[in-house]
Amino acid sequence: MRVTLPVDPRRKTQSEAATLDFIQQNTDAPVPTVIAFDASNDNALRVEWMLLEHMPGKPLRQHWKSLPLEKKRALVKRIALYVVQLFRARIQGIGNLYHSDTSRDDAVDQTKFRVGRIVSNEFFWDDRTTQEFPRGPFRSSRSWLHARLLVHRHESKDIIEASRDEDDIDTAEQVAILEQRLASLLHSIFTFNLNHEVEETALFHDDLSQQNIMVDEDGNLTAIIDWECVIEYAIDENGLNEDGEIDESYPEDLLEYEQTELRNEFLNEVKNIEPAWFAIYSSDLNLRKADFEMAVNCIDNEFCIKRISKWLDGVEAGEDVPSLQKILLE
Repeated sequence: MRVTLPVDPRRKTQSEAATLDFIQQNTDAPVPTVIAFDASNDNALRVEWMLLEHMPGKPLRQHWKSLPLEKKRALVKRIALYVVQLFRARIQGIGNLYHSDTSRDDAVDQTKFRVGRIVSNEFFWDDRTTQEFPRGPFRSSRSWLHARLLVHRHESKDIIEASRDEDDIDTAEQVAILEQRLASLLHSIFTFNLNHEVEETALFHDDLSQQNIMVDEDGNLTAIIDWECVIEYAIDENGLNEDGEIDESYPEDLLEYEQTELRNEFLNEVKNIEPAWFAIYSSDLNLRKADFEMAVNCIDNEFCIKRISKWLDGVEAGEDVPSLQKILLE
């Protein structure tokens, strides 16, 4: 049983139910069946609720250290397959999935879907539900990112005008400058082909973490991960430092090493089974687009502001700058 606060009334629950149905109908991914749901709070619980099939297994995080690398490779290959299956189940426009029709008795048609208003933290966090800006569905990535920049524009303006905290005001002023610079670049990076009414997209899960991947005792996927970052230390294969003692950073370093290896495994697997996905992922233009989206996502993080500004300096000057992801990890 899942219950939710009305952070985005009705839509959050409706979209989650539709998304699970869509995944079941278009992929082999093991996701729970939606048994029933109520997207209103007009019920005995007084909250939105969803009843789901119970899925076996435990979070991957609990088994990670005990699994051999080959088991982890096999797990990554299975997830790559599901990513490709979702990539092939194309959607028109950017937003959240909903069931297309709801009958008069509130029974939904579970076989037809539409892309509707976006439901995400970026659009309902804090008091954003009361602010006026587009919420989709969006015809293109450009209009979607424009709306997200508007969110930051409104928030930085409100802080500058209403806050009495000098640090908050200083950060908001820096965010406002970055927002303007990104808005100026938006149309040059995200051109929109007017010959197509709506941009073609694919369903994307942005929290494939070890906590959200369920596995059995042997590391087999039972219900649905993203690894990144790697640093090196002068330690041997047993995790011992130069004094022959176990290095405290070894477990973390080993994890980062495995994540890097498995990221390559994932990319190679997807490239083998769906070259079109890899071509989109690896193209220079799309890497620049991914950097731009990351800048929008991190624009109000005070630890990222200077690095985003550094990246923008190079882009605006027409230089061959490193990816923003690498700059943020410096």
